[in-house]
Amino acid sequence: MLSNSSNVRISLVVYPCVRMIGVITGLLADSEFDNERALWDIISNSFETKTKREFSGTEEYALVQVGSRGLNNPMLSIRNGYLRLKT
Repeated sequence: MLSNSSNVRISLVVYPCVRMIGVITGLLADSEFDNERALWDIISNSFETKTKREFSGTEEYALVQVGSRGLNNPMLSIRNGYLRLKT
């Protein structure tokens, strides 16, 4: 069984990730990325390994790579293959 301090530490780490996964999933709903495989690739390969570190509060926006450099979709805030997230 975890102690209360362990539960707090886990909550502080896990909750923002779950919340951000919901944000990414919502932003990409009804798009070419609205399938389980594409979302898993974006979240595990781009958000978890690179973008999550950018959420330190110093930058106005964070970028999540969702495709190749030629991918542009202004309706989804995707430019040069990156989804732009306001921090």
